[in-house]
Amino acid sequence: MESRLALIGVQNNPQRNINKRVKFDTFYEEIIGGLSKGKTLEDLCKKHNTSLEELTAELHKGIKVEKEHTDSDSMAKEIAMDHLTEDPKYYTKIAKAGL
Repeated sequence: MESRLALIGVQNNPQRNINKRVKFDTFYEEIIGGLSKGKTLEDLCKKHNTSLEELTAELHKGIKVEKEHTDSDSMAKEIAMDHLTEDPKYYTKIAKAGL
């Protein structure tokens, strides 16, 4: 996971006057989680009865799409994996729909 730190609205504790920095990716994972958490592409292949080659190609499409919304490669991959957990042709379908 990317080690870049992001300031997530500095939390001030008036009693201790403490500022906290939180790793964004860790914060996101703990708060949001994800459908693909702990799953591999192989797991998704079994779930959807599809080939690793097809799913890998779909993942590459997904990372490219999600990079439009984030600078983080790991975040783009995580979001793409979450979508592919639900639908192994997610990115092909949104491209076909022109979205």
